[in-house]
Amino acid sequence: MEEPDYQLKFEAVVPEAAGFLEDRAVRYAARGVFEPEVYKGKYCYEPRERIRCTLADGTEAFKDKLPKKHAKVISERIVMTPDGKQIGVWRPDTKLLAILLSAWLPAKYRRAVAPNEDDSEPPAHNVFTQQR
Repeated sequence: MEEPDYQLKFEAVVPEAAGFLEDRAVRYAARGVFEPEVYKGKYCYEPRERIRCTLADGTEAFKDKLPKKHAKVISERIVMTPDGKQIGVWRPDTKLLAILLSAWLPAKYRRAVAPNEDDSEPPAHNVFTQQR
């Protein structure tokens, strides 16, 4: 059962949704997506320096993860663990960036288009019709 004023409510939120999508497009065009480094099927991480402690009861724990109880540390050593920041690169979407530039600054970034047989309609390469 549809609400009687559904169409009005829907039309009221369309500009907000379009703004959200436009913001996402700009972020995606400029920053891109993260492509993680993979080696032998596993993600790669930067090495991280940590302190490994040997406790009086013979167990070991990292210094930042020592038990809350009175843990008596008898020795410490510095170790490298492969659980630092994930390694990879951000790949921007240059095609989307070109589309956004041609939409927002058409005088400066318009594409060169071969003339059509019927020049009555301009080429439809602008994805955004909203004027800025």
